[in-house]
Amino acid sequence: MSELNHECGVAAIYHLPGKEVSPLCPTQGPREVSRLMPRMLLDIQNRGQLSAGMTSYNPDRQQLIDTHRKLGTVNQAFRLNHRGKSESLMRKYSGSAAIGHVRYATCGADDCSHAQPFERHHLQKHKWFSFAFNGQLANYTQLRDKLLAEDDHHLTRATDTEIIMHEISRELSGDRRMPLIDVMRHLATRFDGAYSLALLNAQGEMLVARDPLGIKPMCYAIEGPLFAAASESVALVNLGFAPESIHSLEAGEAVTVSNGKILETV
Repeated sequence: MSELNHECGVAAIYHLPGKEVSPLCPTQGPREVSRLMPRMLLDIQNRGQLSAGMTSYNPDRQQLIDTHRKLGTVNQAFRLNHRGKSESLMRKYSGSAAIGHVRYATCGADDCSHAQPFERHHLQKHKWFSFAFNGQLANYTQLRDKLLAEDDHHLTRATDTEIIMHEISRELSGDRRMPLIDVMRHLATRFDGAYSLALLNAQGEMLVARDPLGIKPMCYAIEGPLFAAASESVALVNLGFAPESIHSLEAGEAVTVSNGKILETV
């Protein structure tokens, strides 16, 4: 399948709180909309077969956001061929929101520590986040050298994904509580490259964004209380979204979910 690789795929899904329930929900209901993530990742499996994973958000769980990621295909990572083990994973990682990733290695080792999403724990909920990334930073070397030159820093992976994790963390440092869209605006001024990403934090906030040049694809759909996004529209069509409700993020555009509202911002 090497000829089908497209350098990773990203997906996201979110069911807003409230009385309205989307007809596209799994039978278990809005609190387990994360069960749709493996289906979405299967539809973008052509973008990467090295690893697969997802992070879900559940405010009633001790691990407010929790991440499952494994080497192998989506079928292998989520044990889809073993009903009992797959169901156990879906219950453990059930949530009203989730982001997911399939990986094709453009850099970094072929081991599970490089699988995505990347989760960063923190005592403060707005600083505890996970993200999935598709793309490459052309100025990775400059960003890496700048990080290493400051304080007593050390990087454990030779990937732009780890650089992005630390750059997000820097934006969230201190006492300020910056909206995710402002975090992304600041990052975009420093990131030189082609990328799309999805981020989910322990406050239940989500960001889906596309690079200012619009090189890496990302599409999304909103129907009632349900929001979903993916690197390819097939993942949204197969969930049941009407084709006319599916849109491509424009270059430099982002969608955020915060305080029970969906906002589209350039």
